[in-house]
Amino acid sequence: MHIFKELKKSIFFLIFLILNISCLTSAIHAQWADFDGDGISDKTVWRKINGTFYVIPSSGVCPRGMKKHWKGCEFQWGLPGDVPVTGDYDGDGKTELAVWRPMTGNWYITIYNKPIQYGLQGDIPVPADYDGDGKTDIAVWRPKEGNWYIKDLPRPVHYGSFGHIPVPGDYNGDGKDEVAVWNPNGGYWSISTKRDHIQYGLYGDIPIQGDYNGDGKTDLAVWRPRGGNWYINMSFQPLQWGLPGDIPVAADINGDNKQDILVWRPKEGNWYLYGHSKPMQWGLHNDIPVQSTARVKAQLPPVSPRVIVSSDIGGSDPDDFQSMVHYLVYSYLFETEGLISSPPRNGRKQDIFKVVHEYIKDYRFLKPWAAYPMYNDFSSVIKQGSTYYGDSDKRRGGPGKNKNTEGSDHIVAMARKKFDPRPLWILVWGAITDVAQALYNAPDIESKIRVYSIGGWNTKLDRRSRDYIYKNHKNLWWIENHITGRGMYIGGNQNGDLGNRQFVEQHVKHHGALGDFFYKISRNIDRGAYTIKMGDTPSVLYLISPILGNVGNWDDPTSESWGGKFKKVAHDHPNYWTCIHGNMNDTQYISKWREQFLRDWQKHMDRCIK
Repeated sequence: MHIFKELKKSIFFLIFLILNISCLTSAIHAQWADFDGDGISDKTVWRKINGTFYVIPSSGVCPRGMKKHWKGCEFQWGLPGDVPVTGDYDGDGKTELAVWRPMTGNWYITIYNKPIQYGLQGDIPVPADYDGDGKTDIAVWRPKEGNWYIKDLPRPVHYGSFGHIPVPGDYNGDGKDEVAVWNPNGGYWSISTKRDHIQYGLYGDIPIQGDYNGDGKTDLAVWRPRGGNWYINMSFQPLQWGLPGDIPVAADINGDNKQDILVWRPKEGNWYLYGHSKPMQWGLHNDIPVQSTARVKAQLPPVSPRVIVSSDIGGSDPDDFQSMVHYLVYSYLFETEGLISSPPRNGRKQDIFKVVHEYIKDYRFLKPWAAYPMYNDFSSVIKQGSTYYGDSDKRRGGPGKNKNTEGSDHIVAMARKKFDPRPLWILVWGAITDVAQALYNAPDIESKIRVYSIGGWNTKLDRRSRDYIYKNHKNLWWIENHITGRGMYIGGNQNGDLGNRQFVEQHVKHHGALGDFFYKISRNIDRGAYTIKMGDTPSVLYLISPILGNVGNWDDPTSESWGGKFKKVAHDHPNYWTCIHGNMNDTQYISKWREQFLRDWQKHMDRCIK
């Protein structure tokens, strides 16, 4: 458990760093924190616990309305939980104090007598000068939709998708900030005025774009926390400045119209400017360094989960084909690191390829909606797992020496990835054979993976592997769902088009190649014709629910979620959860959300035809 606490801390710290840097760097000085309008950035922090800005004006004179405080000035503006969003909202060349309140979507700007409501909870504030009039525009980016909402624009701008980081800036030097996003999974920059994606940076880097050479254009730049290295303007020769734990800051401290190399060290409250041997102390631990905008941890959508699906697709029950169709239309939310055929009887990896081939037929319709994976992203990670008959094969029951498979080796390789603090989610839709073998070969991966397995019938097919894991890996993070998953097709609101058969007829059939494939393979399923079963899909819904459903917590299986609600049952298994009642009453914990997750799936299937 201690290992998982440390892992959780590292993930949150990465998110904290990303959120506390500027997403708003351009050649306009007011986009930096310049409260006295002299063209030089003012060192500023915002104290979350009391909602107060602390400023050291470069001119040495406190701006109007601010009170003296030690070596600088202070101004109380905002409440705990607010997000500082300072900018030049009236175009006078001076930065105004401003905060955004996530709970209400209200912007509180010092030059206005009343708040301006703009945005929803879960949005990310992205104020910038999008129209080039010299004024900061109120704007938010909605990760769930990939839409930019810019005040005074009649309609949103769709650009980016869940898991991306907004990085607006004036990349072409026309005086207007462009909408842009950076994808941590691959380090790709997507800028609205450029046709092609630009690869610059790695997972774990922090984007810190700005005008570093003074040419009036925003330069691509990232800061690598591991070594404190800056990579600027497509150069692969790093400039080392800062230590792990520092926060890179967008600012022009010396007034030369160039963004400086600057970090703030939270544990000391010191500012370190490149080329200067002495730091400047200003701020306390847990303060937020203020630049064009800063964010708190809760504002960032969760980093895309790393996922391996282990499936008995192609076996006696076609519901795995159904679940794979569902997974692929949501695949933009995940970093898919493996699709493993783990059949206790029939089924091979060619069956996974069948569904992926249908997905590619719909790719041109899906691509405009989000950063959907391409064919090679899937084909390169489709692996063959164990093909023996589980416990019925007495020579092979359970994991052991020389029982490796391509699938189990792949699980080990992905779990041992370096420099990636995220846990590897393994969604087990069939026998748990390959997971057991991976743990047998590499016990060290126990602390690096999270397993959500669909038990019941699947467990019976290879109980020796299941029992090996339970007895030998007591600290494994594991949800074992035996009955709850049946809530996918039993109970809940099944009126009208929400019925199992009616939904398929109206919202899946004739919805692209994937929809027609789903319909075709559902001809005879679970004693019914052309109906929903999808008994493995709750494992996917568990990951989707906090992102799109605003319910659930990846770290807490006892909380409500589209993917079910579970309980701990053994004190010696601190990270093991299973069904609450152990009978059909457990289906309610998924079926209660039926209308929500089916309507969301309906919208995603519509993407295949629009």
